[in-house]
Amino acid sequence: MEETRELHPMTAAEKVKQLADLLVESEKNGTWGQIDSSVLQQLAESVIKIYAMKMQELDRLSEMSKEFMPISKENTIPDTEAMIFADRLLQSKNLELFELQMFRNFC
Repeated sequence: MEETRELHPMTAAEKVKQLADLLVESEKNGTWGQIDSSVLQQLAESVIKIYAMKMQELDRLSEMSKEFMPISKENTIPDTEAMIFADRLLQSKNLELFELQMFRNFC
């Protein structure tokens, strides 16, 4: 297996899938507390940038970008956790809900 990896290095998509799998495993094992806060911030920033890039790409291709949500409909995120993340994200960018609503109306 090691020889195969050396001959065929993992693509970025494969590495991201591996990271997602590791995070799911970490949730199941209860080891999320081992993730450093700065690494978590870096991960969140990267995910936001990738999502925005994907949305812009879908808009450019005239595809239904409004149907592409950041999480699946079958997600397991409680509403409270989603609101905590959204609130802190808006705070960290110094944005208000009013500005978000204006952006929604513009798009």
